[in-house]
Amino acid sequence: SVLSCEAPKASAQAWVDIVKGCVKAIDGTHIKCIVSSELQVAFRNRKVFTGQHVMAIIDFELTFTYLLAGWEGSVHDGRVLRDTIYNPVFKFPRPPP
Repeated sequence: SVLSCEAPKASAQAWVDIVKGCVKAIDGTHIKCIVSSELQVAFRNRKVFTGQHVMAIIDFELTFTYLLAGWEGSVHDGRVLRDTIYNPVFKFPRPPP
């Protein structure tokens, strides 16, 4: 069998159905940073530069509603999100009931 790497094309209505009920979007990125030699291993990311995670949430008016920066670049995105959700110190926004 042949595997396809292309995402199926969706109609405009299909995209509306996909995002229906969504109130925000979340993404993360790596920002380059300079750290002491003792911390370079922890902050070196998969792109081979020292960096830190920045995770942001925006609403559909493109307004930032949450921003978290500072996690070491070697930490996986999923760990940053999971710890942020479950650690009350970060005050991660919750959806309305």
